[in-house]
Amino acid sequence: MLCDFIVDNRNKINFSFQKGTIRDRLVYGLTLLGITIWLALIIAPPILFRAHYTISALIIHQSFSAICHQMPGRSFHLFGFAFSVCARCTGIYFGAFIGACCYPFLRGLQQVSFPHRRWLIFASIPISIDFFGGLSGLFVNTHFSRVMTGMIAGFAGIFFIIPGLFEVCQRSARNQSKW
Repeated sequence: MLCDFIVDNRNKINFSFQKGTIRDRLVYGLTLLGITIWLALIIAPPILFRAHYTISALIIHQSFSAICHQMPGRSFHLFGFAFSVCARCTGIYFGAFIGACCYPFLRGLQQVSFPHRRWLIFASIPISIDFFGGLSGLFVNTHFSRVMTGMIAGFAGIFFIIPGLFEVCQRSARNQSKW
């Protein structure tokens, strides 16, 4: 596993803005890299279509159909082609990216506890209102409302995902040290 080869190193690295073990820094860096690649895949199909890499664009776009409805009218477009996910999902993933970039400055990598659940609940309220308000016909939601409420949820969600990844790696390291 990813964290296993760094198990024995318990030294902390001191930076001006935070502290964290080498394992935590690696997990954080790989998480940020993974989110960046994910975002690149979301915007890749329009770029690939424009460059006439149609098969690659279709494969990437279709691979996201398992996690998003991909309705063209609810998706951002670039060069006349839709992103791999809708505006709300785009907002969630961009919000997660922004939250991941802010994470070490707001919580530090040494902070492996989860924030209180109320923050996730509060962050879910705007996206829920936007979704159910549009669904019920109370109002018409827009790309702007979808992406902004998605960004709020994504930003908050990453503050639960990163500590979860830290905990998984710590448990993996402890379990391996028992062997």
